Amino acid sequence: MILAAAVAGAIVMGLASGGRLSALAQGRIRGEWAFLVSLVLNATLPGILSRFALPGWAAVAAWLCAAAVLVAVSAANLEKRGFALISLGVALNAVVILLNLGMPVDLAVARDLSGGNTLAGPVAGGIHIARTATTRLSLLADTLPLVLPSGQVLLISLGDMLLLVGVCAFIVCQMGAANGGKSRRQEQAHRGWLRALRCVVWPTRGRHARRRR
Repeated sequence: MILAAAVAGAIVMGLASGGRLSALAQGRIRGEWAFLVSLVLNATLPGILSRFALPGWAAVAAWLCAAAVLVAVSAANLEKRGFALISLGVALNAVVILLNLGMPVDLAVARDLSGGNTLAGPVAGGIHIARTATTRLSLLADTLPLVLPSGQVLLISLGDMLLLVGVCAFIVCQMGAANGGKSRRQEQAHRGWLRALRCVVWPTRGRHARRRR
């Protein structure tokens, strides 16, 4: 699961930058259990719902309930690093799902990049629907490909990307709290994530910036 991989990667980065796991365990957020449960449901519900013959509206309603809890709890912790990105990411996903009664998936991109291999994650059923010419806010759909080590292709949305960056930022910064705040390496790591995210969202802008240098 990509969320688990992101969390593991953030922990490794936090340790490499001088942070401590004990600081992460001691960190407290408002509605901690509600946040953890809704975060896991946000990541796993699409796959679970795709296995059942539920009406599309029922699957969407189930996911939106978990998303509403996640946004509410994240909004209550906006003073902590990363929670603004988590709130924004989930909200963007909710908007495109509401407008299309499902999360559109760009199957053409997935097939082109997979090279005939299987796709990771559901691409139809549950809350997922195929992206078409009539899809609303298609830029927020599952169009960003991630090629897994197994060769499988996983499509994620801009909202998913913001969510993952927010979770990673919180973990690394919280682990650095044991040192009395962010270290210089942690600040550089956070800026690196922001640069990487900017290159994903505005790739041409990133290239132009490098040319000016």
